[in-house]
Amino acid sequence: MRRVLLIAMAASVRAGRVVVVGGGASGFFAAITAARRGAETILVEATQKPLKKVLASGGGRCNVIHDPTMAVTDIVERYPRGRREIRGPFTSLFGPDDMRRWFEAEGVELKTEADGRVFPVTDDSQTVADALRNAAHKAGVLFKGGAAATTIDVAGDGFAVKTGDDAYDAAAVVLATGSAPGGYALAKALGHEPVKPCPSLFSFRVKSPVLEGLAGLSVPDARVELKGAKKKPPPPTRGPLLVTHRGLSGPAALRLSAFKARELQDCGYKGTLVADLL
Repeated sequence: MRRVLLIAMAASVRAGRVVVVGGGASGFFAAITAARRGAETILVEATQKPLKKVLASGGGRCNVIHDPTMAVTDIVERYPRGRREIRGPFTSLFGPDDMRRWFEAEGVELKTEADGRVFPVTDDSQTVADALRNAAHKAGVLFKGGAAATTIDVAGDGFAVKTGDDAYDAAAVVLATGSAPGGYALAKALGHEPVKPCPSLFSFRVKSPVLEGLAGLSVPDARVELKGAKKKPPPPTRGPLLVTHRGLSGPAALRLSAFKARELQDCGYKGTLVADLL
């Protein structure tokens, strides 16, 4: 494939125009990196409000990285999938400690909590969003909101990106569209074969009289597993658990959904969820 980058950590950027598709954290970081390395950079985002997931992440506090003092080999084990693929880039291109230094250079002071998550000392995700916005502005990134990329075509040695009534020629394109279906469609149209996504990091909807009246209850250490599935169920997970109005959430439930996303999809999200609170 030509210079279509499906990840935001471009090691180098040639002179010319770079169009970044997607206004999330990875899109902003890719655009900042490209602009700082001399490329005319345009960031196109389908909505008028970029970085929404940054603002919502970590309960509104935005956990930016994991403990940068940990070895990369240990950090990658905390990823549900893609451990082998990210180990090399984390080691030789840009790792958690590089990310820490980057944010601190942008004026964001960080703190590491007991579980290894790293947050801004303000405990406010707006701090992180503002740092990304300001860095993009200072680097000269041109942001286009309400500009969903509809097509990306190969044009000579580069690409032609169309967004509604506008079109941009580019020497390189970065797709930083996250889980948005449109991003997968754009990649597929360019000849890539994306792996079919499935839900991950979700709470469980549970209908049980046992949970009635317990919404808001938090257990610091619980064991959660799925039983009774038609196919082989995923193994249990442990961690803090939260009872909600709809069922179960919290790190233990989210970890089960993340690390065993494919297995849960295979069993049709049906079965008996067992929570051991002792």
